[in-house]
Amino acid sequence: MEQPQRIRLRLPEQDLHHLTVGSTNPRKMQEWIDSLPMANIGESSRLLYQLVQELNRLKTDGKTRFALLEAARPAVLFIEAQLGKHYLGQSVVLPEKARKVASLAQSLHMHLSIGYKLVAIDTIRKARDKELGRIAITAIHRAITGMALMLLRSYQLYLPTPKFHWLEMHQLFLLAEGNALDGVEVEDSAFKRVKSSTVRDTYTRALLLATARPNQLRQNEIELAWDATEEWCGLVTIRDTRDNADIFAFDLQADAPPTYRKLASQHAQDTLRSIDARQLSGQLKIAADNGQMPDRNAEFTFPRGFTRELALHLSQAWGNLTERAFARLATSGALDICVGLGSTHFYLSGGVDFDVQMRGRRLEILSDERENPFLKSRSSQSAVADADDPWAQSFDGGGYRIANEAGDLDQFS
Repeated sequence: MEQPQRIRLRLPEQDLHHLTVGSTNPRKMQEWIDSLPMANIGESSRLLYQLVQELNRLKTDGKTRFALLEAARPAVLFIEAQLGKHYLGQSVVLPEKARKVASLAQSLHMHLSIGYKLVAIDTIRKARDKELGRIAITAIHRAITGMALMLLRSYQLYLPTPKFHWLEMHQLFLLAEGNALDGVEVEDSAFKRVKSSTVRDTYTRALLLATARPNQLRQNEIELAWDATEEWCGLVTIRDTRDNADIFAFDLQADAPPTYRKLASQHAQDTLRSIDARQLSGQLKIAADNGQMPDRNAEFTFPRGFTRELALHLSQAWGNLTERAFARLATSGALDICVGLGSTHFYLSGGVDFDVQMRGRRLEILSDERENPFLKSRSSQSAVADADDPWAQSFDGGGYRIANEAGDLDQFS
């Protein structure tokens, strides 16, 4: 079938005739995967990373490459989940070691997706063959799923999306749609809530994740939203933008995620699509208003741990376009920023560390002590304290004070 639009995918050169790890025989490859020391995450990660890199450079046919990738994929997903324990739930700015682990996990997904792209391109031309057609659609589904998982981790770690990431996903969807394969069900044992889905479904999940305002969510909330879309994607429609007023639109030939339709380029009408998530938004609002998350027996369900606040957030993100009530004005100038309570105390008190103030050392940094409330003596504070001041009865207010000398601490020993 002739493609309605030109497909652009970046693929590596195949210049290897054999693998240095694993085997080019699918059965032997499975035996090699089964023998990996999964208890040793570091060694298994190293071997799998080397394997997926070499598989993408291996000269072989699409059917054999697909079998080799399918043998390696469960192990890669398992290792990635184990690696996640080392970089999720930490500070926004990751330590060096955690950052390297996160980079390794992303690279595993990236190389696995590249391998499936190679399979898709090799087999899509022979899609009339029933077996090869099934391999082609499964490969596209696996590739988009892997890229969506990379997107999930990028949002959880507040990192920018890799260059060409969105363009590649758009192109893979076009490849399936142009060959009438986007509605074929594909089974995936990695799913948590459903047994199978279509390319359109897994592509929709990535679009929903991007439009969920993930920068306003915690890491676990982003994960919950992603898991929930396994079932919810069926309530969302991707369609032409010409005759509708949907909130979000995206350009299939641009390296960009969905954006508000009002902000979408007006020069790409032929390649623009929109997302209709009004039905999903309405279901979420009903659940949030009721204050109860339906269980697994209900028609519309939530993952365990889903909260009313998260349902309300997603309902608003997918159902409303929030606009400013004021206009932005262009300006320029210098801005001094103070970050953290310690720094705030330092500058408000004229350059004295908070620890120095708490230990009671007297430093004359102002001409008059009364000018700085941080430096007022305790006696003066007591003298002017208002009897009706609610803070006067706090554990360290009024006539009370925090122990700051060794003698003060003896009473607690």
